[in-house]
Amino acid sequence: MKFALPALALAMVALLAAWPSLTTPPRSRLAADKGQLEMIKPRYLSADEKNQPYSVVASRADQSANQPNIIELDQPEAEMTENDGSWVTIKSEKGWYNQDTGILKMRGSVHVLRDDGREFTTEEADTDVRKGTAWGDSPVVGQGPQGEINAQGFRMSDRGKTMIFLNQAKAGVQSNVQSSEPPGGKKR
Repeated sequence: MKFALPALALAMVALLAAWPSLTTPPRSRLAADKGQLEMIKPRYLSADEKNQPYSVVASRADQSANQPNIIELDQPEAEMTENDGSWVTIKSEKGWYNQDTGILKMRGSVHVLRDDGREFTTEEADTDVRKGTAWGDSPVVGQGPQGEINAQGFRMSDRGKTMIFLNQAKAGVQSNVQSSEPPGGKKR
């Protein structure tokens, strides 16, 4: 009785303390599904008709129930590679990939980098990863081994091999020829 009576009293106090949680139904801790598919760190790898690989990766992808052919991407990165190994990568903050057309709309700090060291940034670009093309009509600032470029738009084809800068494009070209004479005078 010395142990049974205090144990019974303790059990009654515990039951009284737990009673409110036992009588109310449990609450759901998960948000209701809104008909939207979500994927973390998605990777899409494929090849074009010439068997040249391309990929689209992102930190997150959402597919809306309202527009199932459009995939919203966070931090998308598209890479297009030639069979000889040359490549171009295009990254941005946000993107929208249309599964029907293969067009990836990239917005916010779009950064284009080629394997030869040429790179430029713009705020908006559209990319057809299947065809290896990209274009944009927002201001472009770029640099490479030969100098700098400022333009009001661009067109890229051949997986980055051909770049055309549009509308009042200005280039600052650096000479690769080094003089044997030091600046400001003759060599001694």
